[in-house]
Amino acid sequence: MDMSNSPNPGILHIFYGLLVAEAVPLLAFAGFFGFFGFFRPRRAAVLPPAPEPPMRRVVRIAFGLLWILDGLLQAQPAMSTEFVPNFLLPLMKGQPAFLARVMEDAIVLWSSHPVFWDTVAVWIQIGIGAALLAGPRWQRIGAWASIAWGIPVWISGEGLGSLLSGGASWWAGSPGSVVFYMAAALLLLAPAARWSDGSVARWLRRGSAGLWLWAAVAQAWPRSGFWSASAWEGLIQPMAQMAQPALFSAPLYAFARVAAAHAFLLNLVSVAVMALLGAGWAAGVPARRLVPPTIVWAALTWWLGQDFGVLGGLGTDPNSGLPVILLTAIQLPLATAAAPAAAPARARARVLPWRPRTPWGWGGGAVLVAAAITGFLAGRHHPAAAVSPQAARINGGFTPLNGRPAPGFTLIDQNGKPVSLSDFRGKAVVLTFLDPLCYSSCPIIAAQMVEADHLLGARAQRVELVAVCANPLVHSTAALRAFDAQHGLNRLPNWVYLTSPSVTQLRRVWRAYYIYVAVPRTGMVDHTSALYFISPSGRERYFSGDTENPSAALSASYASLIARYAGRLAAGGGSGR
Repeated sequence: MDMSNSPNPGILHIFYGLLVAEAVPLLAFAGFFGFFGFFRPRRAAVLPPAPEPPMRRVVRIAFGLLWILDGLLQAQPAMSTEFVPNFLLPLMKGQPAFLARVMEDAIVLWSSHPVFWDTVAVWIQIGIGAALLAGPRWQRIGAWASIAWGIPVWISGEGLGSLLSGGASWWAGSPGSVVFYMAAALLLLAPAARWSDGSVARWLRRGSAGLWLWAAVAQAWPRSGFWSASAWEGLIQPMAQMAQPALFSAPLYAFARVAAAHAFLLNLVSVAVMALLGAGWAAGVPARRLVPPTIVWAALTWWLGQDFGVLGGLGTDPNSGLPVILLTAIQLPLATAAAPAAAPARARARVLPWRPRTPWGWGGGAVLVAAAITGFLAGRHHPAAAVSPQAARINGGFTPLNGRPAPGFTLIDQNGKPVSLSDFRGKAVVLTFLDPLCYSSCPIIAAQMVEADHLLGARAQRVELVAVCANPLVHSTAALRAFDAQHGLNRLPNWVYLTSPSVTQLRRVWRAYYIYVAVPRTGMVDHTSALYFISPSGRERYFSGDTENPSAALSASYASLIARYAGRLAAGGGSGR
């Protein structure tokens, strides 16, 4: 059955069971080092550590909590089955070929064991947050871990914030929320003196100027599409339609109507506001005048453009709005506490000898750099840029696997004859899992297998079509034969439908192939829809978990894709070893 809409209870059981199992050694590890650190003898001669700068403490705690929130969001039920098809794959659209290949490699790795990698992501992010919250002694570890984890997340999990897809917009969260997490980590790595001498305040001011000037240029760029209503509709409508309280969705629908009627004016106002904010930060306007309007604008766009980032069941972080609000808010107390004007100009020049003579130098330089980068990227990497063939293969539902040996098993076929997977060595095997009483997805898969066998023609002699019973209540050979006769499978010489009198034996096979089977109170047995393509040497080469909803963009018949990949393995191509 289709697992894409509601997570299978079996998957959730494995998902949260694995989270709990991983928590035990992680807590033991943390407890050991916490005990060691608490009881470590202190030398009397060592001076007490200098007090932590107040605003650095605020950043450390705030982003520590954000990392923990991100970890908890990664543990949402929908992440167990929908993260790849509904979150990662859409990010690949419009990306240049080189970035699409990098993202594809990450998706293939994640798809090989999605539940495991999801739990890994959960604990990495919670661990980063815990390190930041543990205090100044651990903050450097947490900060470096933020950067180390943030870089691959920005590349593969955020698609470089859509900077290369031609549709970058602050309204949509560009340049990516993890960029601001990494910026906060760099601030935490700065010496305490930099927080008190005005350096951090100057860095944040320059960062704010660069961000808003770039955002204005990106929003104004014609190829981003926001001068027309279609881009606004594509941004707002999917968010409004997500499962969320009416309190949040109603304003989005109202805003969508405004955007549809006045798209040009809305974009013009957006460009003007962000350009004014960027120019103000660049020109040295006092922070007390800039912080409030910047926070108001960031909060407004975080609400209406990013829908707070955490709603809908697939939100992985609060998007870019919240971290920018936090980094903006601390600039007011930093500017008040620091007295950079009292420092000699010569001393400041020694710290940054390349500093422009006037504040407008920063603004002008930022505008030129932002315009050049945005123009180059938008012109070179328009959404019409081709996506790699490998990405198209994933969109068709066929994911390359790492070639692990297919788990062996011995069951009985529909006629009661013992059959082992190793009996098919030398042939390509298409392995699926079917419920003989299913009346929704399994008949569709059966029809696809029959059609694929016809399309294989003479190559069918080197391909074995194998199914394993996926019903713990009805798994007799008589039930299997009835299913075969009903769907024409009994006329295929290379068709084998396997079962066992022992449900325990069947469950071993299901677990080995990550097939989750659950018996609901009413209705059909719920189970994973999947196809494994096994090479003649007995190695897993391809996987498809989208057997009910094939991509019409690649083929009018999903059976043709099954025949293509099975035939390729049988002929020794496509890593058919």
